[in-house]
Amino acid sequence: MALNFPPNPAPGDQWTVGTKLYQWNGDAWLVVSQASAASTLIVTSSTNATSTNTGALQVVGGVGIGGDLWIGGTLYSNNAPVLTTSTLNASIFGGTDINITTVNTASITYLRFDNTSTLQSVTGRGFTTTNKINVTNITESTNTTTGAVTIAGGLGVGKRVNCESLRIADSIFDSTLITVNNTASVLIDSFLASDFRSAKYFIQISSGGGANHTASTATFQAVELILITDNVGTVYSTEYGLVSTGGVGSGGSLGAFTSDLSLIDNTARLYFSASAATNKTIKVLRTGMAS
Repeated sequence: MALNFPPNPAPGDQWTVGTKLYQWNGDAWLVVSQASAASTLIVTSSTNATSTNTGALQVVGGVGIGGDLWIGGTLYSNNAPVLTTSTLNASIFGGTDINITTVNTASITYLRFDNTSTLQSVTGRGFTTTNKINVTNITESTNTTTGAVTIAGGLGVGKRVNCESLRIADSIFDSTLITVNNTASVLIDSFLASDFRSAKYFIQISSGGGANHTASTATFQAVELILITDNVGTVYSTEYGLVSTGGVGSGGSLGAFTSDLSLIDNTARLYFSASAATNKTIKVLRTGMAS
């Protein structure tokens, strides 16, 4: 086979003839490699590579590999080591609240990162935040150790506290809002007589003056009421301290209060009957004392 080397070669020029690759060293064309499609090419040199032109096997151009590539050392690209599962597993370690494990499956090996944090471990690193904390649990509180949030020690609050009801030892503070527009007797509050023996009410009534009682025709009333129950189904009550801006009815009252005790469920109930069928908003604050 004619070799037909090119004329006037420069040192390092290469020429392929058949399966042999020749390179001009300045004096002669030397065989630098020979490819064989039918056999495995084995390079027995153990010279390590520290650049693109060092090592037991050097390829001036690109390399196309149709199968897997196994490397016993470190893989470099543009003079920097490439991050792989092997190097990642050897250089990244778990820490507080982070657990790293290697998972092997039939088709893939991967790293698994698990968050093992608890409230104790998180607050151990810091227990202040400027973010709002929202607890979506709706468990009712019946004593100091039940509810969506329980606190063994004291609670310091720098701003206003808004709650549906508030219990302090043997007393409870509860509030309701009722709207009426007729003269029928309307239930405005109730409580279990087995839980509370007595209750003190502060009641505010807004009447007329539009939907929000803002017109000059609106009238207002404030009154206090004390209620107590016995053990045979009787409710005793007294009303006092009535102040009104001039409502209709006897003594300027916007309506009357009555009470009873249901023998079915042992519930003490407070009713209001308006003196006139105008739109009214009744706000009730109850302080209950435990039985």
